[in-house]
Amino acid sequence: MNLEHPKVPNKPHTKVCGRHKDFLILLHIIYKLVLICFQMKIKVKVKPNSSSSEVEKIDALNYFVKLKSPPEDNKANIELIKLLAKYFNTDYHNIKIKRGKTLRNKLIEII
Repeated sequence: MNLEHPKVPNKPHTKVCGRHKDFLILLHIIYKLVLICFQMKIKVKVKPNSSSSEVEKIDALNYFVKLKSPPEDNKANIELIKLLAKYFNTDYHNIKIKRGKTLRNKLIEII
């Protein structure tokens, strides 16, 4: 019985044959569809310069958020993203302000 390790080539296998290429394309399409399906867009009304930071759910897609930060130098938007990330239990990289960066009414996309 031979218990030696198999020889591993120095160069990794970089060529992809037709079947595997089709599979990788299909896998990429499925990945994009999953991302689209799990995106959530919510409307947020923001009240900056509040005494506390909190998220209040009005209904399934509408939220009211109080922020301690002032609405200058993007401080309120940064606090909003961090607060929503904590509320929805996700990473702050998954939350984007799609509309209303300088307004109180914002459209937020959560992936």
